Amino acid sequence: MIKKQNDTYYANELELKSLRAVLGLEKDKMGDFFKNNGIKKIGNRTYVKIENCEEKFDVNKFREIAYAFNSEFRKKNLPNKTAAFRLYKNNLDKKKGKDKTVKTNITKQINISKNNKRLYSTKLDRIFNAENLHRLLKSHYHRKKVFNLGSIFPEAIEDVEKLFDQITIFDDTKIGYERNSEELTDFSSEKKKLQHSAEINSILKRLENTHNVRLYMGILTVPIARAFPVKETGVLDDIEEFELLASEDDYLFYYFAPNNPEYIIAKYEAFQSEDELNKILNKYSVKTKIETKKSDSECFRILNGILSKLSKGKHYLFDTIHERNITFDLQTGLKDSKDDMSFLDEEDYSENPRWRTEEEYTDEDYADMYAEQKLNEIRGK
Repeated sequence: MIKKQNDTYYANELELKSLRAVLGLEKDKMGDFFKNNGIKKIGNRTYVKIENCEEKFDVNKFREIAYAFNSEFRKKNLPNKTAAFRLYKNNLDKKKGKDKTVKTNITKQINISKNNKRLYSTKLDRIFNAENLHRLLKSHYHRKKVFNLGSIFPEAIEDVEKLFDQITIFDDTKIGYERNSEELTDFSSEKKKLQHSAEINSILKRLENTHNVRLYMGILTVPIARAFPVKETGVLDDIEEFELLASEDDYLFYYFAPNNPEYIIAKYEAFQSEDELNKILNKYSVKTKIETKKSDSECFRILNGILSKLSKGKHYLFDTIHERNITFDLQTGLKDSKDDMSFLDEEDYSENPRWRTEEEYTDEDYADMYAEQKLNEIRGK
């Protein structure tokens, strides 16, 4: 049964833009896309209103959008996946009655331990070619982390550096986002992408065949605190009031392996769970005036220092992950243990899923149920 929600939300426009970019879709021509995926009530104008945040929509609308994107990803055999809760902004009512847009539904790609709410993890997949790499580079993420460079022998360093250069070129020139011309004789964009892909494929091949090095990548989402201006609209003055609020960061992980695992599970133990972080920030209201020319990190440090003083040194937050809290499990194949089975898919499997109550299901669970329901309707089941 699909969980009913009557609340309405503005769209997460950055996530929608990212999903469209993966499929090369134009914002003002989305009606046919939804129609082709069995969604008849979202036309061109409606979608533009959604992505432009001109209007609030209920959760069911975002479930339909998530279903359409996931359906298209399956048709094209792409590894991408989304869920309804990633497509809208969750507005928390603040004590003064204002709404502050803050993401509170933190994506836990694989929740390894139900007893350890501070543990977050993700699956790092093997990058076989430029197409695999491009799909991840076009995904939504804020920061990057590169691991296991210490295993790289000197003779492989040049190729690893060349790979980094190609990633920089992709990001700086937006090769992956450039639209292909529809003119019959114009292949300039395709040639550019072809040359870029060929260079990446050559590097990956040399790394594997010559240096026995393989690249694995994935995105890890973790809860953090971040400094936000209290002023929600208009131009910021030279000095503005900032406050500390809960948010999240998406990290793109690069892992260079000197062997050949099927995939890698990256586990990160955060200093606070999402719930613990929210409790701390709700207990200590941290605000102060700061020069707006300061960086996000500087603003965070100032507010974090105030939080530490207010809590008498009991709480000190971090705006980044610490590598010493990250471990990697190299999965060389399927095993018999139940623990290993939980890593086969990017889902949160319980030991006894039939015992879960409605309250224990996540928004992503409901999005998957809804997608399956729609597919069954199309199949006539």
